[in-house]
Amino acid sequence: MTNDAQREAWSAADVAETWPKTEPISDQGTPLLMEALRLQPGERVLDVACGGGKTTMAAASAVGPSGHVTGVDISQGMIDLAKQRVAEAGLSQVELVLCDAQVDPFPSGPFDAALSQFGIMFFDDPKAALGNIRSHLKPGSRVAFVVWQPEDRMAWSPAHVIVPFLPPPEEGAENTIERAGSWGDPDYATEALTSAGFTDVAVEERNLDIDLPADTDIPASLLTGVVDEAHRDAVLEAWQSHRAGLTDGDVMRYDLKMNLITATAPP
Repeated sequence: MTNDAQREAWSAADVAETWPKTEPISDQGTPLLMEALRLQPGERVLDVACGGGKTTMAAASAVGPSGHVTGVDISQGMIDLAKQRVAEAGLSQVELVLCDAQVDPFPSGPFDAALSQFGIMFFDDPKAALGNIRSHLKPGSRVAFVVWQPEDRMAWSPAHVIVPFLPPPEEGAENTIERAGSWGDPDYATEALTSAGFTDVAVEERNLDIDLPADTDIPASLLTGVVDEAHRDAVLEAWQSHRAGLTDGDVMRYDLKMNLITATAPP
């Protein structure tokens, strides 16, 4: 199956359980997506890698009861969290589906718009995933994705403590962090979307320095899942030390450097 490593990582029990402590970080991408897409009442929207559903719900509020939002994710735990939130909010225009967005069909298309908040970085074959997304869009529809810039530009990034513990890659291979980091390169992003058939590709830097609650954190399994078992405790210890250096009282300083990628499906 495709994306097995990501399916395993995001399906770990602690991910959905502790995700609300991580969302203050990822939530910073939502306003960028909403600003870029300017969703209208009645539109149909696809949210790729919807996670706990907060961006899905933001899109649902924009399109209103006459619209429809399909949120898809590879993690059952995330889908369950999103379903709980959607039910509590009474958003009948939202549909949540467990699937692999690289290869699986999406229900309730074709869509007027598609978005992804820090999700497209993790596919085994990003161009295949983008092609699958495009195949479910209406002609002339628009997409917006938020990705991280290279980790060496961000003091807070967990990559600083994970990379030293990674095993040497096999010749010609790249690790998950390297593949995800490629999306921080505007040329890479532009080529990937263009190869998948999108037009009018644009990449904008959006940088934000922000104080978030000191207990904002990353699920432990996402920090340790890519390293050998013998190094997992060391990674967690290094991460907590790293966090302490960025924390002042009840807040932690985050230098969030994001790229907003927009494009259009051909008419």
